[in-house]
Amino acid sequence: MKVAASILLGGLLAVVTCLVFLEACLAARVLLAPETGVIAEYRLRGVRADRYEAAIREALDEADTPAARSIFDLATAQRVNLSEDLKAEIAALPAIDPANWLRQAGQCAVEGDFESEMGLLCVSARDAAIGDLVDIVTEGGALLRGETPDYWTFALASAGLASNFTGPGLLAARPTLSLLKGLRKLGKKSTQLVQEMSHLIARSIDTSALKATVDHARAGRLGGARASASRVIDRRVASRISEIVSDTGAILATSGVRAVREVWGIVQSARELQRAVATARTYGTGFVGVIKLLGADAVRVEGLLPVLLSWICVALLWFVGVAVLIGRRLGLLGKPSSSQIEAPSQRAGV
Repeated sequence: MKVAASILLGGLLAVVTCLVFLEACLAARVLLAPETGVIAEYRLRGVRADRYEAAIREALDEADTPAARSIFDLATAQRVNLSEDLKAEIAALPAIDPANWLRQAGQCAVEGDFESEMGLLCVSARDAAIGDLVDIVTEGGALLRGETPDYWTFALASAGLASNFTGPGLLAARPTLSLLKGLRKLGKKSTQLVQEMSHLIARSIDTSALKATVDHARAGRLGGARASASRVIDRRVASRISEIVSDTGAILATSGVRAVREVWGIVQSARELQRAVATARTYGTGFVGVIKLLGADAVRVEGLLPVLLSWICVALLWFVGVAVLIGRRLGLLGKPSSSQIEAPSQRAGV
């Protein structure tokens, strides 16, 4: 009977120890490597199935098909049990929506807005044709007149102008540059991150190169504008802009235009943008669903620290307790034996 009880107790301790160990490891990953996208993984474990269903139905009621599909893909990847009616409703959604394409084209032409790859294609084509030149003349001219320009738009337009005349590396960034510039003009951007970059750009501008760029752009001398634009912004600041463009392009390639729009509505720093990149690579088409369910919490550790530290402390205390219990069961710990007590007294008597 005692043997059976010992085996049962040992098995229970082993199971609980494994669970505590796994929980502590995940907490440590969130604290030590948040850039790997593990924050969303940790938070999604607390999202119930009914919340997935409610989010999908809300997207369907708002005719937001991309969001509904993304949340559904996320639920499937997370092995969430959804109702059969909802699955059938998602399966019945059209793969191609011509009406939405026409709406996207109208938004691009009238407002410069876009929500999908079709709209971005339109905006990119417009920028490549004339949009970048217009922005350079407008924002660069304002700076030369002593006015406060939109430094972020000017920097992106300068990079976009260069991408029209250089190799495939910069040419590949063309859609991302147009996307970021479009989000800025529409007010759908990370205010804090853009302000931080704008301050850096303002302090790094070469006025003579700026004047030459604006003059060339006004005269339609594209080659001259491109050559002088490459000297307007300090290389170190230009490198930081390039990193932001590259990270945004990674999200665009992995999860699409809608994902970039959602991300730039929540991130407030380059670090959070890097976390968003890792999360997008993890969840792919379900990434928009992650943002819909978690919001900014998908890339932020704030609010989790008490829980994470608690699990690590619990794990340490548990392992110490188990070690003490095992030590006593094996006779390695506990009160000294009678022989150990008698030996000193006998030596004292001698």
